[in-house]
Amino acid sequence: MIDSVEEVVFVGAAVFVLAVLSVVDLRERRIPNVIVLPATGAALVWTLGAGAAGGEWDMPVRALACGAAFFCLLFVLAVVSSGMGFGDVKLGAFIGVVTGRFGSGVTVFAALTGVLVGGLVAAAVLVIGRRGRKQWVPYGPSMSVGAVAALLAGERAVRSWFGL
Repeated sequence: MIDSVEEVVFVGAAVFVLAVLSVVDLRERRIPNVIVLPATGAALVWTLGAGAAGGEWDMPVRALACGAAFFCLLFVLAVVSSGMGFGDVKLGAFIGVVTGRFGSGVTVFAALTGVLVGGLVAAAVLVIGRRGRKQWVPYGPSMSVGAVAALLAGERAVRSWFGL
């Protein structure tokens, strides 16, 4: 749950970055390092600062762990399959850091929602005949939708949905 003005600004900045990256991915079929890498670093620094100010070190550690876990999961998927680019992998690190700040369940929800949205988009594009089975469908926007949904839902909602 977003409880402070600082968190509203943090989430607003993250949503802005996700929107920009989604537009670039749709137009250029790539997620530029010049945006995603500094944004990930800024999210880490911002989270570290919030943790230091509040004396709550588990939040920055959790955010870093969620970013690393999401990065590693997508890295393995990118290496195993040729369908995912490494821009999506780096975007996963950003999403993991941003959502991990609010709880690891929020990151899991973001990942699952992103996969669900991506699958639905790919199926819809295939059914309406816009693309063939082997053609490119951007995954960054689906991941971004999952992240925004998770950020808006918050940790409490995610815990209740999963029965935790």
